[in-house]
Amino acid sequence: MNLLYLWPNNTLGGVQTIMRDCAAGLTARGHEVTVFFYDDPPSVDPFADVCGVVYQRDRHLVVLLLEEHFDLIHIHSPLVYRQSLRHLQRSRSSASVVVSWHAEVANLGLDALDPLPTAMTAVSGPVAAQAEALTGTRVRVIPNGLDPSIFHPGECDQPPSNRVLGWVGRHNDHHKFMGGLVAVAQALPEADWDIWLAGTPHPWSGDIAKWLKHRAQLQHLQSPREMAAFYRRAAASGGCLLSTSHTESFGMCLIEAMACGCPVIAPRVGGIPDVIEDGVSGLLYTHDNGLQQVLAHLKRLEDRDFRQQLIDNALQRVRTHFTVERMVDEYEKLYIEVIGQRTTDYGPRTRRPGWLYRTAVTTGIRMGRRWRGRP
Repeated sequence: MNLLYLWPNNTLGGVQTIMRDCAAGLTARGHEVTVFFYDDPPSVDPFADVCGVVYQRDRHLVVLLLEEHFDLIHIHSPLVYRQSLRHLQRSRSSASVVVSWHAEVANLGLDALDPLPTAMTAVSGPVAAQAEALTGTRVRVIPNGLDPSIFHPGECDQPPSNRVLGWVGRHNDHHKFMGGLVAVAQALPEADWDIWLAGTPHPWSGDIAKWLKHRAQLQHLQSPREMAAFYRRAAASGGCLLSTSHTESFGMCLIEAMACGCPVIAPRVGGIPDVIEDGVSGLLYTHDNGLQQVLAHLKRLEDRDFRQQLIDNALQRVRTHFTVERMVDEYEKLYIEVIGQRTTDYGPRTRRPGWLYRTAVTTGIRMGRRWRGRP
C-alpha cells in the first residue's frame, strides 16, 4: 500500500507520536508511507528516519496528489480533514480517506462533517459515540499504543528522597485543570512529597512554583525516552502519576506511566475508564469532592501489597491492549478493508486526471507560489 498521512505541524506531540509509530510499523511491514505537513519544518525532524516527509512550502498538497498515486490518505483530525477538502477536490484524488478522532467532539467545535470520509476511527468508546452522534455513521475504535521497548519498568540509579507526585501536560491547557494539582499539592505534607510537572512549558509556568513552593520541579520533557525515565523515577520514589483533566479522549500519559510501573490516579472522564479499570489497574475519582478522593487514593497506595498488585495489573493491561504492534495491526486491517471503496463528492475516479488537467493545475499553483515568493 502507498499511504499518505496529513497533519498541520511536525512537532513531537501526542498525535504526531502516534503517527510516527504507525508510519514506522507500516514501513517495516513493506508499505510506503509519506507524511505531509502544512507548516514549515522544525530544526530536528522526528520523522526523517522513519518515512518520506513533504512540507507544503516545498510541494503543494494538490501537486503532490496529482503527481503521486496514493491508495489511502489518513488524516488524524476531522479539522485537518475539513482544511484539506478543497485540495482533495481540486486534485480529484481517487484515494480512500480515513479520518481519526483523537479529541472529544465538544473540544473541536464541530457541528457537522460533510462530505463524510471513507471510514473513521476514534481512540476510545466515548469519543466514537460522540463522533457517531454527530455524523450518523459507524466509527471504529482503535486505541492508541506505545512502544514497550521504551516504556517498561526499570531500575532508577538515584531514587528521589521524597515521594513524587507526577503531572504531565501542556501548562496552558485549561482542559488539564492545573488548579486540581495545586489543591492536592497544598494538602500534602511538604516534608514528604515533591511535585514534578513534565510537558510543554508556558511563559507563566514559573508562577506555578510560587504556588507549590520549593517542592515543584518543572521539566521540559517531550521525547519518549525522557518521559519513560520520568515515570520510572516517580515509581521508584513510591509516588504516582496524577491526572486532573476535565476532559480526556484517551490519556496517552496514563498508559505510558502504567507501562513503566508507575501507579496512576485519574478522573473518571472521557475515555479514561476505557484505559483504567478502577481499583484493578489504576484508581479513578470524580471531580465532585475530588480532593478528598485523591488524598484517599494516595493513602491506599501506601499499602505495599495493594500498590504492587495495581502495578502488575496495569502492566499486563498495557501489554495486552495498548501496544504499537496491536495499534498498527488494527490500522493495517482497516486500510486493507477500505482501499478501493468509493468516497463521495471528491472521487474516486476510475483513472487519474488527464495530463492536460494535471499540467494546468500544477503550473497554476507553481506560478502563484513564485509570485508570492515561495519556491
